[in-house]
Amino acid sequence: MKNFTRCLYVKKLMLLSLIVLSSKVQADITSVLNGGDSTKNFTSLDTAVATVDTVVDSILVDTGTTIPGTISTMQTDVSAILVDTAVIGAPVGASISADIAAVDTVVDSILVDTGTTIPGLIGTPAADVSADIAAVKVDTAAVLVDTGTTIPGTISTLQTDATAILADTAVIGTPALASDIATALAYVIANVQVNPNTQVNNAKGLAELTTTVALAGAPATATTDAMALYETDVDVAIVAAAVATTLATQSNANTVLAITDANAAIAEFDTFMSALIVDAGYPATVYIDSASGEGAVKWGLDQLLWSLNQLKAQQATS
Repeated sequence: MKNFTRCLYVKKLMLLSLIVLSSKVQADITSVLNGGDSTKNFTSLDTAVATVDTVVDSILVDTGTTIPGTISTMQTDVSAILVDTAVIGAPVGASISADIAAVDTVVDSILVDTGTTIPGLIGTPAADVSADIAAVKVDTAAVLVDTGTTIPGTISTLQTDATAILADTAVIGTPALASDIATALAYVIANVQVNPNTQVNNAKGLAELTTTVALAGAPATATTDAMALYETDVDVAIVAAAVATTLATQSNANTVLAITDANAAIAEFDTFMSALIVDAGYPATVYIDSASGEGAVKWGLDQLLWSLNQLKAQQATS
């Protein structure tokens, strides 16, 4: 539509020029015919027509080439601008200007934070911020070594020690009379203040002494023989303790005999344990497979010997 308007304008201009030119030509012809000004001749007319033709040619170049080329360039630029505005997208706020103003406000706040607030919270660096960060990096690397190597190694060592302690406690066995040490201590406390005669009777009746030892695995003959000797000796010690505490047979001599028998039972039990330890056909970590382990049996023997010694001491002073 714009090109059409321009062309129409150019045509009108050309028509007007021709009309003006025609008027001048007519005047010049009339002057010549009437003997007027002789300078108004056909040569000047040709010159004027040539001038108009040059102007018209320039106008044709403008309308046919220059102006369309300029319009095409402008169209390319407008297309590019359209692409850019599509990338920008619709404004979040009232307009893009409002969005830019909001961003500017946020940036101003960030500048305050990075320039004043954050440095104020961090405090004055020891040397400079870069040096402080480098120092933190060194400490972090040391922490990584600790958590990745040192601490796991320490835990591993502790685990090894704990495993060894667990093996040791398994060898010790379960405390006498019950499943915990507190019950065994309660037994000792209960017998400290009682009559030695009662103490002996309590000791010789312990399950750790009266229950036959049971073994697991396939022990050697030497092991079973040592066990049989211990069982005989502990039975003899229990009978001797009964004689020493029976009212009709109570005497210092009988108490001494019972002490001798208790010591013999203890010695035979140690021999029995030594045979178990070196027995290749027997489990290395479970020596006695009965309810009372080796630690409990040894504790029961010690209680019998201790109570007999208490009885002997009382008889010596009575």
